[in-house]
Amino acid sequence: MLENDQGVRLETFDDMSAEAVGFFTRLLGAKDPNVLPFSVELLQGLQQASLSAAAREDLVRRVTIDEIRSALFSQDCPVCNSGHTGRLDSRPSGWISFNRVDGPRQSVSWLVLSVNGANLNLPPCAFPAIYNFGDSNSDTGGISAAFEPIRAPYGVPYFHKPSGRDCDGRLIIDFIAERVKLPYLHAYLNSLGANFRHGANFATGGSTIRRPNETIYQYGISPFSLDMQVVQFEQFKARAAEMYNHAKNPSEKAILPRPEDFAKALYTFDIGQNDLSVGFRHLSFDQLRAELPDMITQLASAVQRLYKQGGRTFWIHNTGPIGCLPVNFFYILKPDPGYVDQYGCVKQQNEIAMEFNRQLKDRIIKLRTELPEALITHVDVYTAKITMIANAKNLGMADPLKPCCGYHVNYDHVWCGNKAIVNKTEVFGASCKTPTAFVSWDGVHYSQVANQYVADRTLNGSLSDPAIPITRACRKQ
Repeated sequence: MLENDQGVRLETFDDMSAEAVGFFTRLLGAKDPNVLPFSVELLQGLQQASLSAAAREDLVRRVTIDEIRSALFSQDCPVCNSGHTGRLDSRPSGWISFNRVDGPRQSVSWLVLSVNGANLNLPPCAFPAIYNFGDSNSDTGGISAAFEPIRAPYGVPYFHKPSGRDCDGRLIIDFIAERVKLPYLHAYLNSLGANFRHGANFATGGSTIRRPNETIYQYGISPFSLDMQVVQFEQFKARAAEMYNHAKNPSEKAILPRPEDFAKALYTFDIGQNDLSVGFRHLSFDQLRAELPDMITQLASAVQRLYKQGGRTFWIHNTGPIGCLPVNFFYILKPDPGYVDQYGCVKQQNEIAMEFNRQLKDRIIKLRTELPEALITHVDVYTAKITMIANAKNLGMADPLKPCCGYHVNYDHVWCGNKAIVNKTEVFGASCKTPTAFVSWDGVHYSQVANQYVADRTLNGSLSDPAIPITRACRKQ
């Protein structure tokens, strides 16, 4: 099997060619003067090619480290029969390994495996802990501890019980923990049975970057905005150090973070979606667009505060295609022409999300200058999610605009895990029979399968800037 440098299998041709397309799209987008024009369209065409069984078998063989090293400094890359030629950057930070494939539609074609040459011989980062900040996309029990517990069937398909997650199973933050070989994060707000030796989760469902003007009882917006999460972290760090230094036996220390681990930890962010959803309720699209710079400034301020607390490695998700959430269509059964895009999603909402992401990426570039010792990775989850949504049918998944859990018939809606009277009959918002076939779990939150898809396409570095896997995020590029 073909594996990347983290040992993660790329089991299908579609997986590998998608990584190739993503890599070159980012490479060209960076306008690297050392890279001549390369046909991204050609690689996209390669995804559609009908390859022979022998060619596919050659593709999925394992690429050895020696092959990667020898390819890193390869200069010329003739591509297919289109007349296009590409030229690889031959500096030590080159990223590319090629395998030759002969297919019926190409005389010569090339597949890319993304690696990082500069760090090829360095061991993976040994993160001792993760500290996470965000909303329900990464909340592992915070809002459940602070308010009413999240009820079944949430969590049941994977954990066999409610787990404090707005999902049928694992979130992207859980896959992050797995990838860096750490336990799942306990919520900071969960006072019973929590072990914080390997980090803490400050995210809560409904959290926003900016302080909210709504209550959780109106639209589910959490009182724990990002600045409050950072305040909680500051208190946590100070109190943990005090308790650790005064602990009288090893068992007391075992559930507390070591003071020196805060500087070595991974700091993750996934927040901003709720700021946009609040804006869609109260502002015009132009008014909301004008508010984006303040959202980005406040997110950057959180990173700066954590940097002052000793944080150095940051892994920051952009926001997803919010216009593709099924909840948008619960009360709009027949959208007007022009309301949706080619994927069936709310066009203007996704345009706002993309503008948020553009400004976020620009601000992260500036943060790297302002925080010279910080290692900040920008992660494009938007592209991973929209690619999944666009290709749901080919992936064998259900309509991505339909949720698995809940009762949603015409204009009658019973949310996942709730009961209501519909036509004089009590109805329960139950799970579908096959959650693994769905992109959306409950109309707002992604399913475990969707989260795993996104994790598999982001944790390897193929959609991040710089293009490094999360296990190398502590290494200076």
